[in-house]
Amino acid sequence: MKRILYIEANLDGTIGGSHYCLLEIIKRIDRNKYTPFVLFYRNNILVPEFQKYCNVIVLNLATGLIIKKDYPNLYVFSTKFFLLGWLLHLFQKTFNLIKHSLLFYLKITYIIFKNKIDLIHINNAPVLTPWLIIAKLFRKKCISHVRGNWEPTPLHKAFVKYYDCIVSISNSVTNYVKDQGVNVDDFVTIHDGIDIDDLLNMRKRNSDELKKELNVSDGDLLIGLIGNIKNWKGQHVAIEAVKILKDKFTNIKCLIIGDVSNLEEDQKYYNYLKNLVNDHNLAKYIIFTGFRKDILNIISILDILIHTSTAPEPFGRVILEGMVLSKPVIATAHGGPVEIIENGISGFLVPPSDPKALSEEIEYLLSNSDIWQKMGENARKRVKNHFNIELNLRKLEQVYEYIFACKKGCRCIEF
Repeated sequence: MKRILYIEANLDGTIGGSHYCLLEIIKRIDRNKYTPFVLFYRNNILVPEFQKYCNVIVLNLATGLIIKKDYPNLYVFSTKFFLLGWLLHLFQKTFNLIKHSLLFYLKITYIIFKNKIDLIHINNAPVLTPWLIIAKLFRKKCISHVRGNWEPTPLHKAFVKYYDCIVSISNSVTNYVKDQGVNVDDFVTIHDGIDIDDLLNMRKRNSDELKKELNVSDGDLLIGLIGNIKNWKGQHVAIEAVKILKDKFTNIKCLIIGDVSNLEEDQKYYNYLKNLVNDHNLAKYIIFTGFRKDILNIISILDILIHTSTAPEPFGRVILEGMVLSKPVIATAHGGPVEIIENGISGFLVPPSDPKALSEEIEYLLSNSDIWQKMGENARKRVKNHFNIELNLRKLEQVYEYIFACKKGCRCIEF
């Protein structure tokens, strides 16, 4: 029986696809072979759900001293004097080294040995160097997922070769990392999977009640965009597309579903979106729902699910959810969606940052209900055959088996 510690290091307080993908792993990992533990850097609303299936550790990690942020007046003053600025920078580095770094190393060592961990599995990207160092120091296995378009620092590039395996969620992610100068010999692609039966048997809310709550009516043509509000997610593209469509489809409404982090750039982008809606007089067509726990119920009332990332989406779990629920999906033609959707068969792919192309495909589907329904059927079949959660889990467990049995890491894995 191997004991695995999964680490979710998100610090901005939002819940994203990586959390839900990790939850799927925890729920279904073979308990005859593996005992899972999960460690979070921040408390979050999914912790109780994880606790149903495994032991959970929450660090509630404090950020280090940042003089520029914590003492802005002192920082501005120090910029006038080179020596003072240099001394403050040295103090900041030393303080963080002693109070945070050294104590953190001791803390994670204690966690590993207290729980008799055999394998450390980092959930997001191979950037948590302290965990890797402690793992190698005490001869523990250490792997990492790469769930995003990772841009490693020189330090991370130097350390990545010491991981026993790197699991990439798409070929697009692997190629992106390779373009950053990272050796990807120990990378293996395992697409995120989804539990089709679980989705189809979800507890459904009354659709009329949900529509009333969201301020939409039965006669509305409903499109939806799901994802945390960030510039690269491209919510502005959806708004511009609705501007083009509203004159022909006066009953169209677009739900923009997603949380906004407390990061300055995300708050700024959210304000930009609100102003864009006001400037185009689209308040009756665009609905910001904020964070929703009932994503699947919302997808079930949509006519079309859209996905508008302006930068390559690493994968796109929400696309799978829409496809399982037989919704036609229109997504941007780069990144993970290209590996998920067969263009024109199980969905449509459109150029990035092109609201006109997006509006044309929405118009085509809204005007051709037979195509709409057939595409939804094809979409569900596509997920069943290629992105089933059981297929995903068996591949991941195969990675675990190989790295415990084979010193070559994942280079010898063939799916």
